[in-house]
This record gives sequence, C-alpha cells and structure tokens, in this order.
Amino acid sequence: MKGKRILDIGCGFGDLNKFLGENDVDEYEYVGIDIVEELIIEAKSRNASNGKASIRYICGDFLETSFIDSFDYILALGINKEDTVFSRYKYNLM
Repeated sequence: MKGKRILDIGCGFGDLNKFLGENDVDEYEYVGIDIVEELIIEAKSRNASNGKASIRYICGDFLETSFIDSFDYILALGINKEDTVFSRYKYNLM
C-alpha cells in the first residue's frame, strides 16, 4: 500500500484507518468522509495521526466532492443497503 491513496466513504469513527495503522501498512494517504459531523469530530480525536500516513477527515457528502477519481482504493464499508442514501452511493460507485 506504499504511496497509495485510500478514500473511506462513510468512515464513521475512522476504524479502517485505525486498522491500517495497527497492521503494518506504511506510507499511505487516507481520506475519510462521512456526512455525520459528530462522527468526523470523534474520528479526528481518535485517529488524528498514526505516524504512518497522511490522514484527513472530511464532513460532507462524497457525491458533492470533485476528487473521487484521484484514489487508488475507494471503500464504503460504513454504507449498507438499509441506508436511506444507499441507492445514490451504489450507482455512483459502480
């Protein structure tokens, strides 16, 4: 994953970033985005830095961003089929 850019859609508390940092994944760029401001605030508090990555958290709707095509990996682990906006995410990711 060295040098790879990772976008975590629906990042919640930033658990994916925490997992990567705890499992010998080095030198990556992580961007977590979530529409819930309280989750982003907590993610920043829990995972501001792990010494291995460039980390950024954004509060907002990823569909309104212009940078989605600039990532090596895009994950949406925090999105499920019961989510009220799932259909918007599903069709824009495929």
